[in-house]
Amino acid sequence: MDLDPPVKTQALKCELQALIASDAPHIHMRNGTRLAESEAEWLAWKAWSAKLYARQFFGRNWPVEYGGVADATPFDDFMVAGEIAKAHVPSLLFFATLAAHAIIGSGTDDQKRRFLPPTRASEIVWCQLFSEPGGGSDLAALTTRAERRGDHYVINGQKVWNTQAQMADYGFLLARTSKEGSKHAGISAFVISMRQPGVTVRPIREITGTEDFNEVFFEDAIVPIGDRLGEEGEGWNVATKALAKERLNTALYALVTGVSMNDLLAAARDMQQARGALPDGYRHRLVDLYASCRVTELLGMRLATREHSGKMGLADPPITKSVFSESFLGLATFALQLHAEYALFEENDPLAADGGRWKDMFLYARANTIAGGSSEIMRNILSERVLGMPRG
Repeated sequence: MDLDPPVKTQALKCELQALIASDAPHIHMRNGTRLAESEAEWLAWKAWSAKLYARQFFGRNWPVEYGGVADATPFDDFMVAGEIAKAHVPSLLFFATLAAHAIIGSGTDDQKRRFLPPTRASEIVWCQLFSEPGGGSDLAALTTRAERRGDHYVINGQKVWNTQAQMADYGFLLARTSKEGSKHAGISAFVISMRQPGVTVRPIREITGTEDFNEVFFEDAIVPIGDRLGEEGEGWNVATKALAKERLNTALYALVTGVSMNDLLAAARDMQQARGALPDGYRHRLVDLYASCRVTELLGMRLATREHSGKMGLADPPITKSVFSESFLGLATFALQLHAEYALFEENDPLAADGGRWKDMFLYARANTIAGGSSEIMRNILSERVLGMPRG
């Protein structure tokens, strides 16, 4: 794997740095997850997201006719993610890429014309409507129903852990259209308007104090047949194809882990200069974490390059996801130990270490071992599907 970025990626980096310096909104992001706290911040974030698309920093692997770049490479994506992480500025609005890849991979020409341009312009905000209260990590166990009635479907059921649903205009929905055959075979995929009667969104307040997640209730909500993605019963394939593209987000998160590690090292150096040498145990732990984060970055790069070349193996995504989740949790946990009581103050408190960033990172890091497939599920995939071990 060649780790030297192409010359054109370096040029793109300079363009992005200039855009960040001149146009990035002043929105405090809590580890890249925080929603805007006012209407003005929300509008600024949407405008920023639209600029990132318009200047082709994101969506580079989309079809060229919808704003993509013919010679896009994973190095471009890594560079963009890294620069945005280092600058601590907002990235794209959540789930725009997931919905876009579902439409690109399985949508009709009409759906592409209707949804892709306004998604790049950030005129449409998306949410993902997959998980359900009784399903756990078994997505195929979903029970939300989509009943066909003439030229539309009627949706009834409940979803949960839906990031940004309270802001979303449309959702990428999986619902059951049949109970016949395997549980995977009876699932269909839809684009559903979140701004209609019969859709109720209730925010969930998390331990971080934010309300990023929601639960969504459907009561006779309507989806036109023209908003079904793929054929009826093909929802599982639609979702897995889109999620295969989204696996690149795991690779990019792995890079963000390295950026956070560099920030922690800088904090440790400042602390050493102010208070003297760190205890040996702390220095050894920093070395271990640095090695773990570096491995995470390299695994992310390998995942991205293999996906780009069409050579991604079954083991690549679960290995990268597992190592990233555990490395990020270890990094956040040690950051709290290093900063001691100063890591526990609320953000904006003058005594808070780095603006309260590390406490928030620690609380979110545990969620990363669950979201997108728990660490336990990832290990099961590796043991059963990759190594051929018997089910426990």
